[in-house]
Amino acid sequence: MEHRIRIVAMVAMVAMACSLREDSGPGSPPDGGSDAPSDADPSCHWDCFGLHECHDGVVTTMRHGPVPCEHWQGVCPRRESFRCERGCRTDVTYLYPGAEAREMCEEHRPKQVGDPCRDDSECRPEVATWDAQGNVTNVYLRCDVAAGTCVAREPPVVADWLAPCGLVPDDSPGFAYGVTASAACSGGLCAFLETETCVKQGCTIPCSTDGQCPVGAVCEEGTYCKPGPPNLIGVGLSCPP
Repeated sequence: MEHRIRIVAMVAMVAMACSLREDSGPGSPPDGGSDAPSDADPSCHWDCFGLHECHDGVVTTMRHGPVPCEHWQGVCPRRESFRCERGCRTDVTYLYPGAEAREMCEEHRPKQVGDPCRDDSECRPEVATWDAQGNVTNVYLRCDVAAGTCVAREPPVVADWLAPCGLVPDDSPGFAYGVTASAACSGGLCAFLETETCVKQGCTIPCSTDGQCPVGAVCEEGTYCKPGPPNLIGVGLSCPP
């Protein structure tokens, strides 16, 4: 199953991409001298495979990309990128740079049924996942305060979800696909995909997290509920009658 948050347990690595003398150690300049020679290979660099990690509630982020040999200090550059409110996550050690630094914090860990909680806020975020076929699995949670655990809740219902919005080719905003304002929709938004024959469309709603969207939908970049996974466009939309 492909997750929106790609998580791995990995170690920090660097790979030398230029030719060094065999006795040069990590961080040693080319030819073992104190400075790179004037005729040094301009493509000489160290590759840093960026990641986020967290210790004592502080998230640090390793640079992702090449470091020219003349700037190499023996380790990949790091910076403090986020401070957690509820401490570091304990279920993962590292996150790829494709994830946000804050996702290393407990308050931003995707929650599941059975997680401990004191109120509904501790059962957030509710992060949807999807498989290679584009089938979305949503997570909807609330806090059972008496039991002290997150439990399943009913998904949100949008009365006019994916209903026609009244868009016609001349009215479309001129993009291939996306979302536009629509007074015809209770949520004020219409998702669309322009085709050669029509503007496929469907009423939608604004959102900030996946848990605010109906079954089978994700919150596209924290803006609107999009049917299907984020990597497939036009799912669930249809040509108006």
